[in-house]
Amino acid sequence: MSEPSFETIRPLLVSVDGTDPVRVALEHHTELFVAEQSLSSGHEDARACATARATTDALGQLTPEAVRFSLDWCALVKTGVHLPRLVVVMVAVDVAGAEMRYAGATVLGEDTGLAAAKAVLDAMNRRLGVTGL
Repeated sequence: MSEPSFETIRPLLVSVDGTDPVRVALEHHTELFVAEQSLSSGHEDARACATARATTDALGQLTPEAVRFSLDWCALVKTGVHLPRLVVVMVAVDVAGAEMRYAGATVLGEDTGLAAAKAVLDAMNRRLGVTGL
């Protein structure tokens, strides 16, 4: 597999399976990148964080080895009495020793795992070019 230029890295979220282990599949140029993470508990926040970690792992599969992704923080955030909760994440990206952090968020709907994966992609999709890949 050739290493893509960074401008072309815009993976599609193909699927999120919220069972244990949670599984996230991303697609980039017809190639699938799948990652799994075990749940630490059955709580909704544990499911969100495991899915966010699986998403960062899948992103790591489609970028050059000099780039490492990790999930620094993940939370379900209450926004107000009559407003939906958010999934908020902070993703660390290490590019050949230079570390950067990015935040992403999405409205929590019926699928906690899907929202967590979208929050990670929200953090990264707008900033992938900044990493210098």
